[in-house]
Amino acid sequence: MNTIDIKTNEECDSIAHLINEELKALGIHQNFAPVCDISSNNEAIKNRSFGSDKKSVTELSRQFILSTQEDNIVATAKHFPGHGLVKGDTHKQSVYIDGELQEVDIYKPLIESGVISIMVAHITVLNNPLYDTKGLPATCSRTIVTDLLKNELDFKGIIISDALNIMKAVTILEKAPLKASMAGCDMILMPIDELETMNWILEEMKSNPIYKKQVEQSVKKIIRLKICLGLV
Repeated sequence: MNTIDIKTNEECDSIAHLINEELKALGIHQNFAPVCDISSNNEAIKNRSFGSDKKSVTELSRQFILSTQEDNIVATAKHFPGHGLVKGDTHKQSVYIDGELQEVDIYKPLIESGVISIMVAHITVLNNPLYDTKGLPATCSRTIVTDLLKNELDFKGIIISDALNIMKAVTILEKAPLKASMAGCDMILMPIDELETMNWILEEMKSNPIYKKQVEQSVKKIIRLKICLGLV
């Protein structure tokens, strides 16, 4: 994906199937792709996306998802709500969407086409009355994960956080894995300390029945996915 310039659905389908063969050979069942951001010049995204044309990015992302899931590999659209039209790299610093969420529209047809998983970015949203994250990265914002992605866009699949172990935009945040879980993420990707993360979640569940029910729903979603993949 990093070195091939994909321009047509046929090329996208072919590349996706080649990737799927490699993943299956390695015993991997979920691909953290496609990158659905609309800029090829962003410091973090670089040439990982399908380009800078929203229509083309949407269509090629949709094709990649369909071809991936046709081979019984879970596709993961990322980086919600959009990492393309921002300056900076969340691996190095906090990065902001200042105002309108210009890339969210990409996800609507992907959700309608049945994408199984969506990854949320560590992007902070400001100057947006509806979706301001109040200084938190989107990963840890219930406004973005639950209100927007789950409720408004009606996404019923698996929501996964971006990596929590090396990205400066989130490692500076206290108990970031717990905050991401409480925001509505079903899966927590690469927390710095897995045991500590589990203990935080279990402790919160003891005193927060609403959160406890949410975690149980997330676990059920993941178990159902494993059943569908033939892993259980």
